[in-house]
Amino acid sequence: MQVQALNSVSKSNGYLKINNNQHRYYTPMNNVQDTFVKSKNMGLPIFEQTEKAIKVVSFGNIRPVQEIIKPAIQMRVQGVRHFQHNMDPEMLKQGIMLPINKMAEAMWKDGDKIDFKLNQRRIELVSRFGKIGRVPEEIAKIIYPVIKGNPRDFSFELSNLVAGNTKGASTIGLRVNLLYNGKDKRIARDAQEAFDEVLNDPEASKKAFFYQEPTTPKELLDKILAFESHENGDIAAKKMEKAVESIVNEIDNPQNKKILIVGHCKPDGDTLGCIMGLKNAIDMTHNDKQVECAVDDDVTGLFRHKLPGIDYNIKHPYSQEKINLLEASIKEAEARGESESIIDGLKLSLEKAKNPDLLLDNNKKYDLVVLMDVPSPARFTAGFKNHIENANKVVYIDHHPFKQEEWDKAKTTTGVDMTKIVDSGLAWIAERVPAACEQAAIIASKLKPSKNPLNPDNTIKTMNSKNDGNHSKLNAAVAAFVTGIWTDTGGFSRTANLLPEDIIDKNGERVSVYQRPNFYPEGFSKWLFNMTNNQIDKKWMRDNITYDINDKKSPNLEISARDQMVKIAEAGKYENINLGLGIVNATYDEMKEVLKIAQVHEPETSFLDVQNAFKYSEVMGQFRGETMKSLMTAGKNISKADQKEVGEYDADKIAVFICESERAGELNTEGKRSVENALRFSFRSQEGTIYAELLASLFNGGGHGGAAGGHIKGKDVTLNSAFTVKANGKVINDNKILYKMLMKNYDLMHDKKLTAADREAKKIHFELVPDEKGRTSAKIIEDLVRECRHAA
Repeated sequence: MQVQALNSVSKSNGYLKINNNQHRYYTPMNNVQDTFVKSKNMGLPIFEQTEKAIKVVSFGNIRPVQEIIKPAIQMRVQGVRHFQHNMDPEMLKQGIMLPINKMAEAMWKDGDKIDFKLNQRRIELVSRFGKIGRVPEEIAKIIYPVIKGNPRDFSFELSNLVAGNTKGASTIGLRVNLLYNGKDKRIARDAQEAFDEVLNDPEASKKAFFYQEPTTPKELLDKILAFESHENGDIAAKKMEKAVESIVNEIDNPQNKKILIVGHCKPDGDTLGCIMGLKNAIDMTHNDKQVECAVDDDVTGLFRHKLPGIDYNIKHPYSQEKINLLEASIKEAEARGESESIIDGLKLSLEKAKNPDLLLDNNKKYDLVVLMDVPSPARFTAGFKNHIENANKVVYIDHHPFKQEEWDKAKTTTGVDMTKIVDSGLAWIAERVPAACEQAAIIASKLKPSKNPLNPDNTIKTMNSKNDGNHSKLNAAVAAFVTGIWTDTGGFSRTANLLPEDIIDKNGERVSVYQRPNFYPEGFSKWLFNMTNNQIDKKWMRDNITYDINDKKSPNLEISARDQMVKIAEAGKYENINLGLGIVNATYDEMKEVLKIAQVHEPETSFLDVQNAFKYSEVMGQFRGETMKSLMTAGKNISKADQKEVGEYDADKIAVFICESERAGELNTEGKRSVENALRFSFRSQEGTIYAELLASLFNGGGHGGAAGGHIKGKDVTLNSAFTVKANGKVINDNKILYKMLMKNYDLMHDKKLTAADREAKKIHFELVPDEKGRTSAKIIEDLVRECRHAA
């Protein structure tokens, strides 16, 4: 499809009216944007020093703009993939085809205006690149009557633009805001009623979101405390509030000079954002303190060299065992003739394991250790045991279901005395908050700057090739916090860790969207973005934080690592349209082949990077995104990853990635030699569902309702291995019974009336036992999904 050049442009009633042949597009000229508005009296935190006197504005001293009460709503754009190869009118004369996903690379920012056209109850959206899609029909039929009567009082603006989860993804996700800008109170009321109807409609609400105004740390904390009060009573809320203040006081305490902030193993964006963001915030406000942050694992390629300062500030506990294993693995790899890239990768890991600049001092005693976003001992390590046991005090901040019983059992291994931490009032657990970085940023906002002379170097280094140079510590803190929020909420789409009862109540009635927990991840991020004068914004996120594997080719390579990964993922995918289920499979050898190619150009690439590349590839994305029967991309060949069909569960999909993550005798992602094989599972389902968590619970895993993971270990376990399911030692062949048992466990583990010990004692223990007459893990998952659909 080609977009014609503009025939005429005129200004009328504060609007730009564009006549393009027979089409009329409405282009608002007002300045209302989806950005934080800053008054003249508002500024960034400023450090001023005159000799030894210092004036400091704290991290959280910016005040919010007055609340805008004009009606607004956010929604997905439908049909974007139909316009993957539009023409930019400006490029038309040169005959250059411009894919629509170039928008993600362009200078488009939140708040940029999008024209719209009303056409027989359809609302079409038009950018400077041409048509980009339309308002979903389920939403359009509700809002069309209100807009039609007064189109110039409404405006659409860009809200969220994501070029897939990988830089090479051929599709994009696009969201827009619709705002009422008029002054007529009656129309405003009608617009608000229409938006309310959309958000509460069972079908329309699947493609609509709250419009989130900039939200300050105080406002966010108030929401968290209010929810705690509603769920567990005023006493619990006051206890939580006191814990927050106690944690802040410990960090501010001038006696606590040496602070260690620790995240979970296999670090994701949320845990890295927590520890990096909090470290930079403390560095800004307390330059007299020695603050270190650490994880006992490699930083994945998604964040390596990208988050400001991450290459210089993330440390690891010293491990002689890891060094010995790497040295032995290098000799074995050389003996069996492994490729140079694999051997170079092992040597680089060995160099890091010995580099004192990247290691914690095992003999160092910390005044305060802060555990951030560590859900359970299974996601932790014994590497910090000495540091934790020798610290004066330990703080625990997390947003996962609290597993105190598990922590207490693992005390001798981890050194974490969770009962003592809780009893001392230094544990802040907010299970329904969607990202721990929201909690960390709240803590940061409450820090009181010390009155010591400032370190003149208030910058932090970054190796990011797209942003060579230095970031201020403020920018670095904001980048870290927002990266965690962005990645843990699916690009701000998940506003809380919702449970089924948040959607449908006990009487089977749909719960109003206004009564569901909502912790404003996007609104809070807007506030954070503004602190940097939008030097850190969503475009920065799109440009820097991408799940991907190296895409370079060499003369001696026929295919890039990324192309090989997509090829394998396409060959290993399975889709059951009737169940809304998609599964991607990858063997150990297939992923190792991708690793071998990737390490030619980027020796730091790890096996975990390869797993994540599969997990977040567009092949997995097709099982989670918008579907269609065909793609209207004239003259273009459509890859298999783009070919889709429409099924009954188009808006309620379940995506699963299964890989052979470990092989006996080889190093695993933790740098230890595996004694047996392993399968790794990643489950994703839609917001407000529990499918992901339910399925993961069968595979020794867990997580949130819509995002969870699991694993199986065994001597000869592979993708083709068959299993029998046992519950408390008894074989279960009936899928209905198995589903009911999993649901019973789910209800039990979320029963707030029971203690952790009671839940552990009553829950059903599942085991998958190798059995030639059994079913593969993929088949077990498919059968369980069928039961989930029938039960719904």
